[in-house]
Amino acid sequence: MNMIRKLPAVLFTIPVLFTAAPVFADTTIILPFYVSGVEAQQSAKLGKLLLEAGKEKIGINNIRAAGNVSAIENFDPENSGHLRAAASAGRSADGEYVITGVIEKAYMGIQVKAALISTSRREALYRTAYYSSSEDALEKCASAVMGRMALHMKGTEVRSIQNISALPDESKGKIRIAWEALNGTASYTIYRSPFSDGPFEEIGRAKGKPAYEDASVQRGLGYWYGVAPVIEGTGCDPKGTSGETHLRASMPKGLNVEAVKRAHKVSDASLRREKAQPAVKRHLAFLEEYYMHPVKLTLVFLVAKSYLRKGTLIALSGFTKYTLDSEKREILMERDDNAFCVTLNANKFFRLIEAAKKKNLPQQEKLIDRLVYNGVAYVMYAGEKKVTDSMNHTIYMPCFDAFGMSTEYFKNYHGWKSSTAMFGTSNRELKKKMQEAQKQNRN
Repeated sequence: MNMIRKLPAVLFTIPVLFTAAPVFADTTIILPFYVSGVEAQQSAKLGKLLLEAGKEKIGINNIRAAGNVSAIENFDPENSGHLRAAASAGRSADGEYVITGVIEKAYMGIQVKAALISTSRREALYRTAYYSSSEDALEKCASAVMGRMALHMKGTEVRSIQNISALPDESKGKIRIAWEALNGTASYTIYRSPFSDGPFEEIGRAKGKPAYEDASVQRGLGYWYGVAPVIEGTGCDPKGTSGETHLRASMPKGLNVEAVKRAHKVSDASLRREKAQPAVKRHLAFLEEYYMHPVKLTLVFLVAKSYLRKGTLIALSGFTKYTLDSEKREILMERDDNAFCVTLNANKFFRLIEAAKKKNLPQQEKLIDRLVYNGVAYVMYAGEKKVTDSMNHTIYMPCFDAFGMSTEYFKNYHGWKSSTAMFGTSNRELKKKMQEAQKQNRN
């Protein structure tokens, strides 16, 4: 009869803080993994992969799958009731230890969460998780999970990586990751996630030097990095992470003003029905006093064109949402794709809104929507804005201060020269910048 050294009753959380003394179980049972958001057959496939990896990595033949046992419903490796149920199933199968967990849809791939459970103590001795978005995700998850289980069962010490840093290299378009080297460690696994709490995905390995360059990042997206030693070919749990970092988003190209002018081909005939609507009639009559004289408009565009050509300003459009701040007299214009945002301080625009309310214009919101969504803003880069998108990503989008915005009620109307409103900035600091730019242009 083999003598068994019992593992200490420590409830490990991800990442694992330390490992126990060497343990080789008489019999380790692999129970079916519960599936969440993935196909049911993935559980059986994972079980086979774990069994193969277990025999290879643990080096024992007394690891087997439990027969005629169902996965524990909604299994959670942190749930003590679920752990006790798994322990009972393992004991019924004459196992000293049980490996089970959950396969779940996570972010862009799958994640396997697993627990090593003592059937006598009815508690978890070790927990781990591995995430992958690759085509062979299940194979990678099985190999990593069982590799980590094997290291734990052998009592292998897994040390923490200290002082992980991640810094952008804008010129090369890379994130440079560095950390404090571990004595005796020849290789490290690097993990990355667009979320501070994961899931973290293995993106590469570094041999020798404690440094890695990540060239596969998406500009403007925030990332966190983890690093762990590679032991016996297995990338261990990342026990610490870097702070958030990112590469600046690419600058929008900007509009070609001449191309925008040429796009104004919408005829009166195509707008006849819309123009006949009572609310539209009221809007058009109201806007007449805000239209810029065609001659003055031509001169403004000539000046703007020179700034655009030299790159002092760029022209942006395609806004799909906006926020009005009546106190600051400020419009924040954005796009759904978070490509950029534009801030315009314009007293004239807010006076228009106030006049529309005073005259009790119908469909006032529709009027403002048209003016913003059809607008072209002439802008200068002002920095980044940190936002969270619908998937909870941290996005850094380029933001711009607008020196002015031209707009029209009907987008691309052929009669735009006599029906364009111009709203200049009321920001004194921006006006000073424009004056400085004008001096530079003259020089």
